[in-house]
Amino acid sequence: MQAKKIAWYEVDKVGIAHEDERRSITAPFNGNFIAQQIKILSIKQDSILGNHYHHYRELFYIVKGRAIFYLENVVDGERAIIKLESGDRLILDAKVAHKVKMTKDTFTVEATEWPYTSPERNDVRHEIVWTNI
Repeated sequence: MQAKKIAWYEVDKVGIAHEDERRSITAPFNGNFIAQQIKILSIKQDSILGNHYHHYRELFYIVKGRAIFYLENVVDGERAIIKLESGDRLILDAKVAHKVKMTKDTFTVEATEWPYTSPERNDVRHEIVWTNI
């Protein structure tokens, strides 16, 4: 995947930062994102998650598996569909609503610029309506 920077999101493939006979290091956070919270998700069954946005940036890194992100910029209504697979990273700006379809056995690392305290403080509900999800 070629890096793609849009005004309200950025998607790219994260490669190996260092490798030798002992290990391989991948750095999905490397200076362009400061995290206050890191989450690790292990998807147990095909799922649709999200339907909200935040007042801060959020990063998604697909360690294993696949995900389809349905995005809507709540400021201007612009929309996008992003398909991610292992090694892909997506950074969303504040006020980008997201609905995510993740397949069973997908494993992701997610980070936010604010600490997570509760859905009431962190998540702003925003129903994204797409056909054929």
